[in-house]
Amino acid sequence: MTDKELRRLGRGELIEIIYELKKREETLEAEKETLRQKLADRQIRMDSTGSIAEAALALNDVFTAAQNAADDYLRSVRAGCADAETMSQHILEDANRQAAEIVAKAQQQADGINAAAQQQLAQVNRQCEELMRKAEMENRARWDAFQNRVGELFVSYRACESDEKSDPRE
Repeated sequence: MTDKELRRLGRGELIEIIYELKKREETLEAEKETLRQKLADRQIRMDSTGSIAEAALALNDVFTAAQNAADDYLRSVRAGCADAETMSQHILEDANRQAAEIVAKAQQQADGINAAAQQQLAQVNRQCEELMRKAEMENRARWDAFQNRVGELFVSYRACESDEKSDPRE
């Protein structure tokens, strides 16, 4: 699998690869143990039938093959782990970058909403002040009209009162 293909894999797929590698390692360990058992059996047979030199040569080849297989497996597991670590680091960096972008956009939107609310509040305050001025002017005009009317009634009452005093029928 190439680096590009590994980088395109998702976290779950990488975990599956690691799991498969772990299973393979366990299988190889089992095979290694089986080979060791067979080697022990061969050694017993060699001891009984052949010379020590022949047994050493045969054992050396078996151990070399087993060691080479184990070394190859460990290299592949380490390479897979290193690739997975690099991939996870890239994913984490990407997620952090996206989170920072989202936060920045949200802050911009919040600032825009706040500015619009401040403008609307200022407009509402101006409208309220204008309505208050109009209401005060209307109240003053009504109060002045009321006072004028009361004054007129008072004058009219006084005129009626003075007419009654000057009326000869009394």
